[in-house]
Amino acid sequence: MVFGGVFLAGWPCLRVFARLSQMTAGKKQAVLVAGCHRSGTSALARALNLAGLALPGELRGTGRGNERGHWEPIAVTRLNEDLLESLGRSWFDPKPLPMGWESSDPVRLAGEKAHVFLHEAAASAPLAVKDPRLSRTASLWKAAAEAEDLSPVVVIMCRNPYDVARSLVSRNGFSKMHGLRLWQSYMLEAVRQSAGLPRVLVHYEALLANPVAELGRACGALGIAGMKSEDAAPSIRPEESHSHEPAETFFSRPAVPEDIKQLYRAFLNPHALDDAAGFVEPESAWRAWWKNTDDGEGPSALALDAPETHLNRSMRALNGGHLAEAVEAARKAVALSPDHAPLHAHLGNLLRRCEDIEGAIASFRTSLSLDDKQASLVLELAQLLRKRGDQAAARETLLMYAAANPDSAKLSQAVGDQFLLDGDRPGAALAFAAALGLGGETPSLALSFARLALAEGAREAARGHAERAAALGANNDALMQAAERLIEKIRRA
Repeated sequence: MVFGGVFLAGWPCLRVFARLSQMTAGKKQAVLVAGCHRSGTSALARALNLAGLALPGELRGTGRGNERGHWEPIAVTRLNEDLLESLGRSWFDPKPLPMGWESSDPVRLAGEKAHVFLHEAAASAPLAVKDPRLSRTASLWKAAAEAEDLSPVVVIMCRNPYDVARSLVSRNGFSKMHGLRLWQSYMLEAVRQSAGLPRVLVHYEALLANPVAELGRACGALGIAGMKSEDAAPSIRPEESHSHEPAETFFSRPAVPEDIKQLYRAFLNPHALDDAAGFVEPESAWRAWWKNTDDGEGPSALALDAPETHLNRSMRALNGGHLAEAVEAARKAVALSPDHAPLHAHLGNLLRRCEDIEGAIASFRTSLSLDDKQASLVLELAQLLRKRGDQAAARETLLMYAAANPDSAKLSQAVGDQFLLDGDRPGAALAFAAALGLGGETPSLALSFARLALAEGAREAARGHAERAAALGANNDALMQAAERLIEKIRRA
């Protein structure tokens, strides 16, 4: 068994797991998956799902950094985020929650919503509910689960804090120190919030090193019959982990505060969750740091200075129809994190809505200079260049990024569409064929083939491709309408 690179004897852990299984026997279980953001909680939730646990509710989809899905219920994430906001915090604010928050009015209201969610989900138990914010709100969900006659069990996911911080820098534009403090707060609050509950610690590094053994260990700890870790193991893909730093390297980093190193050492103890005394000093140091640094009631300076704060303000303004305010907030986010590609893309999209074509083009180009793998953004940039009347620049842009991303079917198709606009039908045919080989047949690609066939005068072939596009895109209203318009155009030709 491996914990963060440390090999352990198996028998003490098995004894603990047997005791946890006895504590949860006789009731349907609700497994709460906690841990800091970017710690592998999504991968673990999906693995537990494949091993036999239900994931209730409408799940949040894919996103930057989670291309295979978040595997967390939208309702749970929204409830937790609303609760944190009512307490003057946010998911990216590492400041401790206000003292006595558990008995506040916002918690009572959130508890009622948690009851409703778990009442509807209970029929599918045993189930798993994943949201990193559970690290800070688990006590609320414990009460709601027990009220629904569910036995709550907590799985805490732990990853090297420096890897977590680097991932948050990449995805959210945070500083490394912000990411480290966020990891510290989430992990300490996860331990405190889950006290008294059956719980098990899973190390991300161990899960990557031996997914079958580690999932089997975790499933055994949960004590749920029928769990099949071997069915879930293929979902854990070590090659998708962008960063994996040995613990020894982390402890040698002089810029990492000693209180964070102390906490990580505590988690590397194989009996960490059974030895509450091991977290007394790390928690005391954590509270002392915040008392000396930011002892007010409101959000922390780390959160207020984070680009995420202004991005959220920008999104709220946009949803409220206040476009100018949204642009202003987006500019502040970009100024705080000028090397973060998604922020430039967000600003570009806002400027495009304002009909500031030159500003949008500049923002998109900056975003792509930071991350040239954004195929959808390349297409938007090319569309803006064409709208400006610069066909040559649009063509050059598509060719440049398609060459940089030779495995992108979307970009190959876009190059073909541009060639078709330019009257280069042989070039379009080659590009469409390349897209077909890379990504298979899609509704939009079938439409592109239909337009090419129509340009070559092959009406029957064009009709066949257009009808194929309509069949493939039956659930996409916009694509269906485009296919129907093209079929009508072919009929009149």
